[in-house]
Amino acid sequence: NIGADFVITRQKDRNDVMDTRAMRGADCSTDHLMLRTKIKFSIDNKHNKSGARPPKKLAGKELRNNKTKAALVEELNKALEGWNNSDRDKNIEDCWSELKTTVYDTAEKVIPKQKRKHQDWFDEND
Repeated sequence: NIGADFVITRQKDRNDVMDTRAMRGADCSTDHLMLRTKIKFSIDNKHNKSGARPPKKLAGKELRNNKTKAALVEELNKALEGWNNSDRDKNIEDCWSELKTTVYDTAEKVIPKQKRKHQDWFDEND
């Protein structure tokens, strides 16, 4: 008398299950059998689905300079003059995306991109 034993997996991972077998063994006063399942594990690289790259980081330390700060405020005021969110038919996500792009593009004109700092991977004293 064989009971119904199952291997539980997500719908999207069903193709990864290669083989499932019931392991018969000594009678242990149970109606269940131990199952052995071979699974093909694959690790997917996380890629940006849209193909767009994330925006570059800007050097925020530059805002300590009052001239840079004033220039940014002036440019933002100019860029956001024509921007309005009174358009009720727009989706909130579209409004946010438009505002975010406008602010970043304006800041990118005034603030330079952050320089990458690479730490040496070896010690010169060794």
